[in-house]
Amino acid sequence: MEGLTCPIPLPKPEIASDSDFVRSILAEVGPLAPWYQLAVESNGRTSVGVSGNDIEENVRFLAGLLEGDETASDDGDLSLGERMRVATEDVRTWYFEAAGARPGGSASSQALADWFWGETAAGTLFLRLHEPCAASEDATLREAAKSFLVPRAQQHRLTSI
Repeated sequence: MEGLTCPIPLPKPEIASDSDFVRSILAEVGPLAPWYQLAVESNGRTSVGVSGNDIEENVRFLAGLLEGDETASDDGDLSLGERMRVATEDVRTWYFEAAGARPGGSASSQALADWFWGETAAGTLFLRLHEPCAASEDATLREAAKSFLVPRAQQHRLTSI
């Protein structure tokens, strides 16, 4: 067996409009939550938490950016670009930690990345965020989108969204 096989059936992301992202991602998070908890318990720690928000708050913030809400940054010292960076880092890390704890062994980092970017609503949200954020009037958001939002190895997916 190659790649990442998910024994818990995740709903196939059906995203007709930008506002569907929150619903679709939270539908994925529910079945993955026990794996995330298992990862935290097994490792005795998590790398999630840089943003200071839970996954739902981060997803709502990122979906808001996609809908054009650049005023959502009320995070004190963080610029809009920095807030997007820590929110995407937390969401991506949450998914990777959950998937890494799945039953049946571990997948390669490439298989995890291909799964996240190619088969999850969260990955699709990040891909769709790239263009509007890279064209934003906010310089910090523009730079963040161009620098780290979509890893170089996954940028080929930008043309298929």
